[in-house]
Amino acid sequence: MTIIMTSSELGELRKICDRIAIISEGRLAGILPPDAPDVEYGLMMSGQKSEVV
Repeated sequence: MTIIMTSSELGELRKICDRIAIISEGRLAGILPPDAPDVEYGLMMSGQKSEVV
């Protein structure tokens, strides 16, 4: 089963999701596992890194 949810609460998403897609400026910046380092999330959210995992 797939459930898509949107939230700006990264901590909450990291607790309940298997994968987290980051959207930056209306585009998919990447998909990260919930245990990825905070810096990876920050870079994707700021549009500085575009890598789909």
